[in-house]
Amino acid sequence: MVFDYSRVLGKMKEKNLTQAVVAGKLGISENSFRNKIKGRTDFTTGEIFALALLLDVTQDIGEYFFCAKA
Repeated sequence: MVFDYSRVLGKMKEKNLTQAVVAGKLGISENSFRNKIKGRTDFTTGEIFALALLLDVTQDIGEYFFCAKA
């Protein structure tokens, strides 16, 4: 299943966070982050939690990380 991360990208933009900055906070390369956002590879549970904390969306985590792409 491929997930839609458009809300994650929108929240990143709202908080003025680049993919390079977020990747660094997650301890992964920018290329790895890009592959995860595009659905080529999966986020780990730890990465999802860390990103949810960074974006302040822990209460709505399912809406940001577990919506299937149409």
